[in-house]
Amino acid sequence: MKLPYNLRSNQQEIIDTIEKGLQSKNHIVIEAPTGSGKTFTSLASSLPFVINKSYKIIYCVRTNSQQEQVIKELKAFKDSGNNFSVVAIQGRQSMCPQQKDDDELAKSNWSEKSKICKSLKLQSKLGEAGCPYYRKLLRPTNSLIDRWSSEIYSAEEFTLNAESENLCPYELNKLLLKKAQIVIVPYVYFFEDFIRKYLLGWMDTTIDKIITIVDEAHNLPDWSREAASESLSVDSLHRASQESDKFGLLLGDGSPPTLFLDLVESALKSLGEYHISEGDDEGLLPSHIVSLDSEVPTFETEMMSLGKMTLYRLKQQSSDLSKMGQLIRQTLLEKGKRPRSYLGSVGDFLCRWLDSIESHTIRLVGNKPLRLEKVCLDPRVMTSFLDETAGVVMMSGTLSPLGMFRDLVGLKPESKLERFGSIFLKKID
Repeated sequence: MKLPYNLRSNQQEIIDTIEKGLQSKNHIVIEAPTGSGKTFTSLASSLPFVINKSYKIIYCVRTNSQQEQVIKELKAFKDSGNNFSVVAIQGRQSMCPQQKDDDELAKSNWSEKSKICKSLKLQSKLGEAGCPYYRKLLRPTNSLIDRWSSEIYSAEEFTLNAESENLCPYELNKLLLKKAQIVIVPYVYFFEDFIRKYLLGWMDTTIDKIITIVDEAHNLPDWSREAASESLSVDSLHRASQESDKFGLLLGDGSPPTLFLDLVESALKSLGEYHISEGDDEGLLPSHIVSLDSEVPTFETEMMSLGKMTLYRLKQQSSDLSKMGQLIRQTLLEKGKRPRSYLGSVGDFLCRWLDSIESHTIRLVGNKPLRLEKVCLDPRVMTSFLDETAGVVMMSGTLSPLGMFRDLVGLKPESKLERFGSIFLKKID
């Protein structure tokens, strides 16, 4: 491995610590201040495993600016004579050129963009209009992949260059992943279970061949808890009622969804009155379904009491809403509209709420806005899979106490925990 910088102070110690940990497939937690060369040393210690042992690195960042820093360091390594391929991933919001000419696509959230993109790609494959940027990728792409894999681009550079050739940056990036040895991703691409499975499939690899590096890892616990939490507001119920009036669909028992939605709102108001103390914004709900004659109401008992329904019927009507949402989204998609359904979102939330009681969450009723909320308390629900990887490096300037951080994100008890002081790099002439 040829280094682009002269090593300073205890940088060799950092590199040795990470290398030793990765050799034993251990987890390594590094705390060092800004200017210590954390990105450089993590790459200097992990790249030999990619070049010599056929592992792949997934480098997780929280912001685009952090991604730019990793790209800068990797370019320096490559300019020093090391040979490897890199892909920097961002979402469709940053990499889709089609949305510049498609207002519906531009206004869509990530889930809706995915559905619209899937529809446009299918049209292109069938020889219909579809997406002009994707259509060019339906031709043989081997030479295209070889050419684009030979350079290291930031996500912004990649997007601009691909657009200049009328290629879809997002889909071209996916094609390059199979050949890529280092992949730089936002947290969500690796720590969200269903996206991670797609990512590993695109990379044509398995989780046990992945070395994971997490930049600014002090953000990971809060990010994980937020990603695993969700809420349903009364405003969403009102939007769902408007959608119900517009589409005129009926639940399985022949009743309009508005009746069920009104019941949900009434249950929320009742729960708020009971559980939220004066001056507070939220109240804690019991973590389990109690009997109808209990004095402590839950969402389930309020719905069963107010609607004179069984728990089975409550689940069935929630499922009906979810299925309505699927139908509405498909109808809108076929008309070239955003596949957004508030009925579907309400139904999806209620199905998840009713189907399980997770030990890692608490359940709340909130006010301003009136809402039901599941709040994740344990970030390990998003990080427990890390045990399956070929090694983990977590770095930040603020991780102390290191043992508490290790336990908080579920790293191995034998993880290597190290603090280092500031180091300044000198470029080799």
